[in-house]
Amino acid sequence: MAERIIDIKHLSKSFGSNVVLRDIDFTVNKGDVTSIIGASGSGKSTLLNVLSGLEKVDEGHILIQ
Repeated sequence: MAERIIDIKHLSKSFGSNVVLRDIDFTVNKGDVTSIIGASGSGKSTLLNVLSGLEKVDEGHILIQ
């Protein structure tokens, strides 16, 4: 089994009534190369800000080892 280094479960983030991240789940295993792609305004920067601790999540869990 691969070693998980990032594990995201049911992550959600809103700014007022604007839902930016809704029920996000993903895992990054040791040795993986992962890209975050999407259209402008799709939540890429918000996801990275949440992972780095710059923004607090509304719901969900983040495990970074």
